[in-house]
Amino acid sequence: MRPRNHLGTGRGLQHLLRSTSFLRPERPATGRSLGEQKLFEFRKLARLGQKAQLKERYRAAPGRNRGPHGQAKAKRQEIEFINEELKGVRELWLSNSFQSRA
Repeated sequence: MRPRNHLGTGRGLQHLLRSTSFLRPERPATGRSLGEQKLFEFRKLARLGQKAQLKERYRAAPGRNRGPHGQAKAKRQEIEFINEELKGVRELWLSNSFQSRA
């Protein structure tokens, strides 16, 4: 059996608005219709959600910046190790201690 859907009965929107307690106005709307009041509440909730997202992005920003800096530091260390190895190979070559496999 399918669940009953109130949206096709003509009373769907009112039923939906009555069933969502967070949308009920705390005080009666003065000079505004109920629809306008609900719209303002939806916008307020959306704004609060956006603020929370921006705060989270702000908190996460330093962690994102550490990644490229860490990669650059690792690459510098890699270059230093390669230069040290190259220096050792050159010294061996100049002292004729290096044997080629050719």
